[in-house]
Order: sequence, then structure tokens, then C-alpha cells
Amino acid sequence: MVESKKIALSVPEAAALLSVSKSKLYEIMRQSDCDFVLQLGGRKLISRTRLEEWIDRKTQEKAG
Repeated sequence: MVESKKIALSVPEAAALLSVSKSKLYEIMRQSDCDFVLQLGGRKLISRTRLEEWIDRKTQEKAG
């Protein structure tokens, strides 16, 4: 279960939050407009705020 107060999520946590597989999330992370990945050493974390902003942008693109 994803902890709601975290500001950075692991890839499995973010995938669960989005209801997508980890491989699908990695595919999304390779897109040029993906700005929610934080690289900390060899670990990739997901900025919760930037992920939510990215979702908002994608939702607006589809609506417009």
C-alpha cells in the first residue's frame, strides 16, 4: 500500500498509484515530457508532486 505522506515514491509504489505495471511506468519514464523522475545514485524515485502535475497535463491534453 502506498503511504500518502511520501513526497517521493519508489517505482513499484508509483506504478501501483497509477494502476499500471512497473514496465509500463518505465516506458512512460523514457518519454521526453517525463519530468517526475529523481535519480539518487543508482536509484530512481518518483516525485509525487511532479507526477501529479504530469497527470494533470496529460488529462488536459486529452480533453483539449
